[in-house]
Amino acid sequence: MADYRNLLIIIGRGSRGPKAISSIQALASIFSERLELPVFPCFLEFGTPSVTEALEYVGAVCQADHVIVLPLFQAANPFLKSRVPQLVAQAGTEWPGTYYFYGTPLDMLSSLYQSLNAAAQTLTSQNADTTALLMVGRGSIDPAENAETYKAARLLWEAQRQAAVCDLLEVAFYNHTMPNILTGIERCIRLGTDRIIVMPHLLFDGSIQDRICEQIESARKDNPSCEIVVAEPIETQSNFVKALANHYAEMKQAALEASMPGLPLGFSHTFDISGSHTHSHSAQNLQNLLPPRYQNKPVSAAPMGAADLILDANNQVAWDEMWQGFCDLAMAGGPPHRGDLLEPVSPQDVAADPLAYESILAELERGIRLVTGLRTVRSNAAGWVGVECTDEAMALWLLRAIIVENISVRREGCILYLPAGPAFRLSHEIKNVITVIAKTHHYWKEHITAAS
Repeated sequence: MADYRNLLIIIGRGSRGPKAISSIQALASIFSERLELPVFPCFLEFGTPSVTEALEYVGAVCQADHVIVLPLFQAANPFLKSRVPQLVAQAGTEWPGTYYFYGTPLDMLSSLYQSLNAAAQTLTSQNADTTALLMVGRGSIDPAENAETYKAARLLWEAQRQAAVCDLLEVAFYNHTMPNILTGIERCIRLGTDRIIVMPHLLFDGSIQDRICEQIESARKDNPSCEIVVAEPIETQSNFVKALANHYAEMKQAALEASMPGLPLGFSHTFDISGSHTHSHSAQNLQNLLPPRYQNKPVSAAPMGAADLILDANNQVAWDEMWQGFCDLAMAGGPPHRGDLLEPVSPQDVAADPLAYESILAELERGIRLVTGLRTVRSNAAGWVGVECTDEAMALWLLRAIIVENISVRREGCILYLPAGPAFRLSHEIKNVITVIAKTHHYWKEHITAAS
């Protein structure tokens, strides 16, 4: 059996083409040599090994002290992405001798920008007024996944404005949705463009990159007066490995801080707060996880979610009045949803009952605002309700505390997204979501007070 102190798992999006596997394996080899530690590649979908297989192999074969898992994919299905932190948490339960830490996604903007500039240098002339950026995504039947390509395109276009590489921005997709690549090129030309930089929004997917290039070659023949170049994959840019190395160093430091007393920031603390531990951490870890004022006090096994619903004068739940003596109740435990992960529903479920979904969102938003005072935001992806934190440090702290409660959560910058669905019940799923944000936000305030 191999014996490693530290190792890294990197997750690519995945593709049915063989180039996706070979490209991420090549990166793993380069990265392993640079960092002098084992690097295991795996895929979110369409490739082997899967995330589950990689975690199982690392847990069963490698005796690592720390395992850092980094997501390295561009646009991907939000539901699949939301599952990865839960799989990492489960690995921490199954192999308790190893500390598992799921890192934040790598910011790809700098590599996209470098690829854009490199492509612009190959044009016969640089005139932003008549140059267009055409961002091309893989395309999906999931609108939320397609929206990520639009977001990346806008961020890249805004980033290059001072350098004045291109004035026009269009988005197209390789497959499954519109506009397609040829339509995107036609739009650019109709708007007066005579130079187009095609930027594939891909990572570790050389097969689709090749097929995009084939379509561009056909477009060149049909539009000989327009110069069209295709940007190189961002994983081939010189700053990509450097950016990844810096990101790994940041995540390694975050993992070390997460394992320190008083900071519930990692997945090694996946125990039942009522006292029924899911792995070998001692009861003292629970005391360390609680804010200082709660340490060395007996912990009740009664779930916090057992508090009765209290209605106000308008016959609405008075979420901010449910937990009298909240400071004492906050240490009682999480919602009674621990044995069954509370997850977002599919976009199809939302589309089947949009009126009920809107009503559930409104109640979740009302309750979250009452118990935290934080602003709520609407998610572009169906099945989520957003909570705007004051900064990324707060968002990261809350995210990892919520994970422990067996409720799905994801983060975009300072915004946390919690699950929502049209079939959520007031005294069950809705109450659980509001309870967990109330409790963890209370912990956060105690953490800030203790640190000041």
